[in-house]
Amino acid sequence: MKQNDYGIFLHRSSFSESSVIATFYTKNGGLQKYLFQGAKKKNHTLFPLNVCEFTYYGRPDSELKKITQADSAVVLDDILMNPLKSIIAFFMADVIRQALNSTEKEEQLFNFLVQSIEALNKTNDVANFPLLFLVKFTPWIGIQPNAIDEQILYFNLRDGEFHADYRAGEWCIEGDLAKGLSELFVMNKVEAKFKKQMFDVVLNYYELHIPRFDVSRSLSILKETLT
Repeated sequence: MKQNDYGIFLHRSSFSESSVIATFYTKNGGLQKYLFQGAKKKNHTLFPLNVCEFTYYGRPDSELKKITQADSAVVLDDILMNPLKSIIAFFMADVIRQALNSTEKEEQLFNFLVQSIEALNKTNDVANFPLLFLVKFTPWIGIQPNAIDEQILYFNLRDGEFHADYRAGEWCIEGDLAKGLSELFVMNKVEAKFKKQMFDVVLNYYELHIPRFDVSRSLSILKETLT
């Protein structure tokens, strides 16, 4: 039976000379993979973070659904034409794919991601966008840090807590960097002198809290571009 859905394109792997397995985060089914026959000849829709409206069908004897048609549902001309935004989109798609694994419908999360994609398409502040996206994404994947004390002296990455009391451990950030990270998570304030350190700390935080999280490939391309 044919069905329609909206999805954010995240990744593809080759299936045959003309077809791919395409991974989408969908409005109605969470993270899904589809066989997209002939996609290599129709790849204008398969760029990272493209928001698509697509038609698919599934057979009872196969777990893999098949896309029959996919069209762009949102105009993302600047992401497509701007090389830096395209690289940021590639990084964000990698983060989303590795941070999400649910096949349940989460429409509010889907809407947040679409709004983030539209913001990337419009923004002029591309340098801070990847870091701010990582921070804003944490509540949606259940790893947003908590502020235990009013005075922030330390950030314990393993516990996900900002606090005033030192607790010995390998994953403890202290001093001005800890305070800056607190302001980053609470007010989305990026302090220029700590930006690189903040980015590295937030990525380490993701790695600690998300099993098998590894964005090294897209990250290396992003860092080469932003430096």
